[in-house]
Amino acid sequence: MSQYRTIFINNSYNNILSYLERIGTLELEDDDDNNVRTFEKLFSNGKLKVSLKKQVERGDKFSFMVLGVCNFFENIETKFKNQKQTIINQLLDCETAIGIVADSNFTETDERATFIYNLMEMFDGIMFDGQGMIDKKGKVILDHDGSSEIAN
Repeated sequence: MSQYRTIFINNSYNNILSYLERIGTLELEDDDDNNVRTFEKLFSNGKLKVSLKKQVERGDKFSFMVLGVCNFFENIETKFKNQKQTIINQLLDCETAIGIVADSNFTETDERATFIYNLMEMFDGIMFDGQGMIDKKGKVILDHDGSSEIAN
């Protein structure tokens, strides 16, 4: 079963694209959307599809994606109000997203997870896994049930 993640980054799209092109193991695929660049990276445990998307203007598809994730977090009841507000602020400030699709399930010790966390560390990103937001150390900042692994 495939796993989906999105890394949100307040960093230049061009810096990230340049890095992904430089590491040399990613191959650019054709994409109909000029604002999305998609690569595949093979690992011993499987492959990752990495799609880089940028905001072009307010109100574009990228903006709607960010607002959808903001809405997800707005609707979480939690005692961790600082984490919630920090996530929403980071999302509203982000200008680049990296979509990750793994062809099979992976664990924290999988080399694909290491690759993802290295991207997050390098570009100071936070990752949405469909259930909650995760920091670059793999800790849950805020989960769908209002819990957090980070002290308030």
